[in-house]
Amino acid sequence: MVGGYFSNDLSIDLGTANTLIYTKDVGIVLNEPSVVAIRESRGQKTVVAVGTEAKRCLVELLEILKQLGLYQRA
Repeated sequence: MVGGYFSNDLSIDLGTANTLIYTKDVGIVLNEPSVVAIRESRGQKTVVAVGTEAKRCLVELLEILKQLGLYQRA
């Protein structure tokens, strides 16, 4: 019986821009950008940041690339 394993108390929306977590009693408890920052060194991948912090990393990287002339918005 599959129905016994699920509950209506928690909803997760893995959206393109943001990830939302909603609980029946509280409402939205998490609203974070759907972004993960990953560092790769010597073939080893490590998660550095998720959500808002990862988005900040992306913005900082884009600024550095712009300063170096390696990024240009179309």
